[in-house]
Amino acid sequence: MQQHDTPRALAMARCQQQQRCGYVREGGKYVLPEQCLTVVLAEQQDRLQPYACPMSTDVPQLQGCLEAVRAMDCAFPFSSFDGLEECDPARVCSGANPAVSAP
Repeated sequence: MQQHDTPRALAMARCQQQQRCGYVREGGKYVLPEQCLTVVLAEQQDRLQPYACPMSTDVPQLQGCLEAVRAMDCAFPFSSFDGLEECDPARVCSGANPAVSAP
């Protein structure tokens, strides 16, 4: 996963959480998963920007973050994910573990 994929991966995890919670369905907040992704990427651009890792992405840390986002309680607002310890941008974006280097 390259650094520019990290915000999208977070948005996808959020939409998976929304789908698990029943918000992605006919008559729901989002009709299709693609609609959820488009809306989350647009509406949460400022919150996702810190995850556009300039050096590299610590893939194991990112995976932990994605799992935490997918498992979030259905009552949590989107802004809550940036309070998750696993999702601290300083941990997800790291030059210390260059598992994925910027192109």
